[in-house]
Amino acid sequence: ETIGRPDLTAGGVAPLDLPRVKEEVRRILKAKTREEWMALFGKVDACVEPVLALGEALADLHVSARELVVEVELPGGGKVKQLGHPIRYSATPPEYRSAGCATGTHTREVLRELGYGDAEIDEFEKTGLFK
Repeated sequence: ETIGRPDLTAGGVAPLDLPRVKEEVRRILKAKTREEWMALFGKVDACVEPVLALGEALADLHVSARELVVEVELPGGGKVKQLGHPIRYSATPPEYRSAGCATGTHTREVLRELGYGDAEIDEFEKTGLFK
């Protein structure tokens, strides 16, 4: 109803009709900006949220308020931002002891599992494919 097409959901959507309905909704959504749609859907009881780019999601007020991005100490010094635990318990707050492995820690192992030999992997590293 909010998009002016109650016919798209009247009586439900048959599985065979789903591709047509998706395409029609896609066409309708392209007619307005994301901000226009959010203003429109903000006035009704509908579970609609925009798909955010990573930078937008990380800067979101809800993400900040829930502390969903945390800084964690790196094993060799320095800090890295990573996703925080989304569930909060009053008596046991989450602990972030480690940021995990440094980027590239398992590169050789993964390449071996993909079938590359040591000589090939050495050549990849020599040419700067990875560090």
